[in-house]
Amino acid sequence: MAQDLMFQEEIKQAVRQAYGAISSGGGESVARRRYSEQELAEVPAGAVRWALGVGNPVRYALLRPGEAVLDVGSGGGIDTILAVARVGPGGRICLADLTVEGELPPEVANDQSAWAG
Repeated sequence: MAQDLMFQEEIKQAVRQAYGAISSGGGESVARRRYSEQELAEVPAGAVRWALGVGNPVRYALLRPGEAVLDVGSGGGIDTILAVARVGPGGRICLADLTVEGELPPEVANDQSAWAG
């Protein structure tokens, strides 16, 4: 077996532990630092409550209907939800998150499920 000189498994484990230790998102005050009022109005309250405020890539991606999007580290889902609205039913969204097995708190997951229909 080849030696992992990039320490990939250790890095993945550190990310899982760090994000797994977070018991709640930063909430509205964090979300407002990155997203406009209009953008926040497009997402369910649970996603806003779970915001960790690491960016707003959808604003700068210039997404068009029918495009494909890879959301890495999707967290509470704000960027995913905004991307879905921009690529429309002909587009595709793929999520990749190291902490999936930890799942979102039930109130966030239920809020997003209701939003998605």
